Amino acid sequence: MLDSQVIQRGLKTVVLKPELILVDTVDSTNSIAKGLIRRGASEGLVVVAENQLSGQGRQNRRWHSPVGGLYMSVTLRPRLSPEKTPLFGLLSACAAAEAVREMSGLQARLKWPNDIMLGERKVGGILSEVVSVGESICGIVIGIGINQNTPPSRLPDEIRESATTMLGELGRETSREELAYRTINAIDRRVANVENSSSFSPVLDEWLKTNTTVGRQIRVHEGTDMIEGTAVGVTPLGSLRVKTATGEKELPIGDVLHV
Repeated sequence: MLDSQVIQRGLKTVVLKPELILVDTVDSTNSIAKGLIRRGASEGLVVVAENQLSGQGRQNRRWHSPVGGLYMSVTLRPRLSPEKTPLFGLLSACAAAEAVREMSGLQARLKWPNDIMLGERKVGGILSEVVSVGESICGIVIGIGINQNTPPSRLPDEIRESATTMLGELGRETSREELAYRTINAIDRRVANVENSSSFSPVLDEWLKTNTTVGRQIRVHEGTDMIEGTAVGVTPLGSLRVKTATGEKELPIGDVLHV
């Protein structure tokens, strides 16, 4: 079981005032966090689970959550303007990738929008969800899932070729508590930078430096459509810019395949 005291001792936040909730088995940490926000929970609430029965990925996909991974949700409040809320997903992906790099030496990079990659295999992902009451946004839940101390053999057959784990890459286990507090601290630093600069530009600059998508030939599933072209950048709101045979398109969502 995760040790909450180890996580607390490692926290060095300035903006966030983390309140930790550690649970054993849940449907999903995002579901718990969203319910608590609607009941008045403040920014900085962190829900960490040993196991998720119905972990959530983007576009209502299931995130497989075997014991040994880090499954965590962090609550934030909106900043600057409501249309900027998708950028918290990019911010959190940058933070989680940095935490993986710093504690393990593994060269974690990002695939648009929020996949954490080791080489061409996915080791983690971010699910950012807006929580609203009526027409008012009352919070943002950042779901973070990282395949940490899970043996690769325990990954489902359908993703074993496209996914990996930190354990599989390193050949040894690493501290989940350390990965948790490093990720929270890294999110906090970036939120502080956004507040101090009144801009998400530093987040976008970091994402562009860390990503593996821009400059690549890609295919993107957007609903029932398939778009092919070259990823050339992201917009100020985080949409992917794709140069196609018929012109440039901006995609706010989609599943990217690197060709």
